[in-house]
Amino acid sequence: MRQMIKFSGILLLSALALPTASVAKLVKERSLGCGMEATHLAISIAKHELFERQRARERRDIRHAAATTGSAASALEVRKVGNVAVVDDDGSLVSEPNPLDLSNRGIQFKRKKNGVKTSNFGGGVNADRGEQILIGDDETVVIDLEFKFRFFGKRYNQVFLNSDGNLTFSRGDDSSSDRSLGRFLNGPPRIAPFFDDLDPSGATGEGGVYVDNQSKLIRITWFEVPEFDESNVNTFQVTLHSSGKVTVAYETLDALEGVVGVSPGGSDIFNLVDFSTELPLPKKATAVAERFGLTEQIDDFAVAKLFLDNFKDDYDILLVWADFNISLGGNTFAYSQTLRNDVKGIGRSIYDFTALIGGSQRFQTFVQMGDLSRYPSSPSVKFLDSIDSALSLIAHEAGHRFLAFPRFLDGDGNVSDLILGRQLAHWSYFFDSDSSVLEGNDIRDNGDGTFSTVGAVERYSKFDQYLMGLIAPEEVPDSFYVTDETSNADRESNPRLSDNFFGTRVDVSLSQVIAFEGPRDPDWTVAPKTLKTAFLVLGKRGQPVSAASAAKVRKYRKQWQRFFRQATDGSGKVKTKLKFRKK
Repeated sequence: MRQMIKFSGILLLSALALPTASVAKLVKERSLGCGMEATHLAISIAKHELFERQRARERRDIRHAAATTGSAASALEVRKVGNVAVVDDDGSLVSEPNPLDLSNRGIQFKRKKNGVKTSNFGGGVNADRGEQILIGDDETVVIDLEFKFRFFGKRYNQVFLNSDGNLTFSRGDDSSSDRSLGRFLNGPPRIAPFFDDLDPSGATGEGGVYVDNQSKLIRITWFEVPEFDESNVNTFQVTLHSSGKVTVAYETLDALEGVVGVSPGGSDIFNLVDFSTELPLPKKATAVAERFGLTEQIDDFAVAKLFLDNFKDDYDILLVWADFNISLGGNTFAYSQTLRNDVKGIGRSIYDFTALIGGSQRFQTFVQMGDLSRYPSSPSVKFLDSIDSALSLIAHEAGHRFLAFPRFLDGDGNVSDLILGRQLAHWSYFFDSDSSVLEGNDIRDNGDGTFSTVGAVERYSKFDQYLMGLIAPEEVPDSFYVTDETSNADRESNPRLSDNFFGTRVDVSLSQVIAFEGPRDPDWTVAPKTLKTAFLVLGKRGQPVSAASAAKVRKYRKQWQRFFRQATDGSGKVKTKLKFRKK
């Protein structure tokens, strides 16, 4: 896995007009059939709702300051620079960093039927820590409870203690992947006193993880535990009571980022909160958490709504760059969220969430490209792992409108997903994708049981073009994937060149995909051949978009038109002319 991966959220934006209950009802009624999609929707909705509450408090403070001092608040400005939308934020679109502020505090999660009521907890860390257990970095230990613990409507007699500052039920979690909200939500039922990359094996002195397992409670303490490859110390304690109550006490927290909260696992609805200002919370039959970090966060919903308020509803995809340092979370480099899918036969459910942004006739996909400064001035220069250029990344995220989701019927008539890789939304590393921008590789069969990767992320393959509605099924050649391979990569790995490995070739045809997914509908004879793409660059409050940054995105826009036509072998084109909405 690359340090900076191209991650696509593959979901949608949130509701600026609909109340929370309406959002939850709409999401529940229009299931996308994908856990990762539901997770990203939950995060998007929760983030927007938190930002709205924070902005409401901030607006009150600004009005008070203006009335007291006579000062004026900064204004939100939307302009057009050479067919690129330029937005200078006034604090409505970009939130402030959320530094960790839990030292010497406590939180209580109290069971209420199938939900939890969250409040402050006045007790500190209990000095009687129990017995120290041996647990290393990214490890999990199962503990038998002396009582049945009820959590989100289910009873458990075991708990899995995970080294990364969290407890899970049903199974452990020793993954080394990003300790993100997505993993917090989409994994097993979880109690996260401080979900972070902690390494108990790096503790010194009496530092480590301790367990005090009693008949009516179990108390687990991370005592002076550092983060991985760091020398800081973090001390906190979580107690599970036989009544179902959970109390968390914090002493010293030197870490800077992490997730704190409780989750029933596989959550569809999620409450992102500020434990410092919003407790107590009423009962919620959902996940509750706070994400701490040192960088600003962009409210994608608000950006999309602002764009549609100012520009014509005449675009399929909106690409957004930030003209300031911003983290998209963990190793995420860019992501895509789709609001609407009305195409059958591509492996996606039919859904329409455009009501969540006030309705739209055409708008389909929002793409967050992240910090513009990470991209080279030339959009064709390969910079990410020396494979991806800015243009191939744009093509990757834009391609998620249709790619890569389909399964197929194998030779035995079984449903297979072996052409799919990461998140079941990218092509498998071992699928001969003909250098698709949606990953996989161009794989050469050497004819002697060995295979070589000879190309990557260069184009939309014929298979891609069929799924995009650009060409007829008869134009798609058969392909293959490799099993029983000897590569040190796995099917979720990012593409790379010059990988040589042994394996078994398995041929796969488009007809096998159609046998399971059905034919594409609408088919290529009526499907649109033009992808209308809008480009936007966003500045934060006090730091408007520079002329150089606007010019850089203008260059991307111009070359994207040429790249898309070449990448589709001339079967498709894009239009990027920007038009203001008539007021």
